[in-house]
Amino acid sequence: MWSGFYQGLLDYQKDVDKKKEKLAEKLEKRMEKLMTVAATRDAAIKKIPSYKGSMVRLTNRLGGIEGAEDILRGVAAKPSSGPEIEKYIARVEKEQGGIRLTGEQIRDAIDILEIGGAAASNYVKTADYFASVEEKDLKDTKVYLEGIRQLSTMPTSQEGTFIYDTAPVQTFESERMKAQDKFLTDGLTKELTDVSISGMRKADGSFRTYGGVPLNRETISSLKEQSKQGIINLSKLRDDNGKYLFGLPTVKKALDMGTPQFTGLLGRNTSYQEILLEQIPQDKIQRLLDNGTGNSAQAVRERQLFDNAFGNGAAAFIINRLGG
Repeated sequence: MWSGFYQGLLDYQKDVDKKKEKLAEKLEKRMEKLMTVAATRDAAIKKIPSYKGSMVRLTNRLGGIEGAEDILRGVAAKPSSGPEIEKYIARVEKEQGGIRLTGEQIRDAIDILEIGGAAASNYVKTADYFASVEEKDLKDTKVYLEGIRQLSTMPTSQEGTFIYDTAPVQTFESERMKAQDKFLTDGLTKELTDVSISGMRKADGSFRTYGGVPLNRETISSLKEQSKQGIINLSKLRDDNGKYLFGLPTVKKALDMGTPQFTGLLGRNTSYQEILLEQIPQDKIQRLLDNGTGNSAQAVRERQLFDNAFGNGAAAFIINRLGG
């Protein structure tokens, strides 16, 4: 009799163990299913455009100036506006010859009309879900199905409001640019012609040399012919001591004339920009950057001396471009 009783208990225990095993397998499969669903969704989320990089770049460009927080608050409310503003900045800088806008210039170009409501997210993050559920909870089919639903839901961002206007982009006038380029070409030729008889000499009266050859009448004549044929660019020529031969006098003349033909010259014409950046001695530039920024009497005097030497507006261009 007892043997039958014990056998019954044993069979019952085996049945319980099988049910537990099946339940464990079921819960394990449900957890695996949830993890698969979550992994699929996370992979899809990674393909959704992110505007975090744009926010970081704009924060760096504005540099903590007064008024920057309003622009950044608007971008935070409507993240997709970040790339739009970056494109606008790039267009403006391109049209003004590559001169980088300051934070103040960016701020002044953006007229904020309305900001409202930060971007909101309406989905459960994967990490948050798995932190809130245990495998034993999945025994309840309702809990399991709710997990499937939550982990299948993609994030939908309801952007807030950021309404703003930007200052019109000033495009250069092609005819004016052509006139500026012609003035530079003619001016370089005149600089060369002016020394075609006397040659180019050092302070001690000896000839400067180019490629080991004295810059006398014959050499100058040869350079003039090569320039006509487009073989050389006169503004790029340097003597054997590294000093440029032609360019700065013509640029200074253009800047000092101040006629409508040269309006915005250093803002857009890269040929003139390059001559100033390449040919002005580095010690002169460094002195300007060290002493010519700000509103002190000394700074104003330094800028005036620099402009007297290299043309009206040269100091402002160098400071703006090289970050003094």
